[in-house]
Amino acid sequence: PTSPAFMATLLSAKEIYAERLDMLKTNYHHFKSQLKNPSFFNHMEGHPTFEFQNNEVAFALKSNGFIFTSFNYPDENGPLVSRIVLSAYHTEEDIQELAECLNSKLG
Repeated sequence: PTSPAFMATLLSAKEIYAERLDMLKTNYHHFKSQLKNPSFFNHMEGHPTFEFQNNEVAFALKSNGFIFTSFNYPDENGPLVSRIVLSAYHTEEDIQELAECLNSKLG
């Protein structure tokens, strides 16, 4: 079982969690609205992750300082799978810069 101190902290942080979830939803909708080619991504609606398998796009993101996951899947011989993960800590400017980088690469 969890510790009472952890539960007390969790329960007292409900407002913070609600605020951050609202911000994540805002970031998600802003990002999707800025994409010129959202079908490029393998994406589950409402989930803040955007997966793709394109080495050029991965290189462009990395070259522009974006942090994302990128690894061969399901093993070292598999294709390169990259994933962008949005968070509530991203700013509107972060989202805009990301979308602009992607749009310039995807056309």
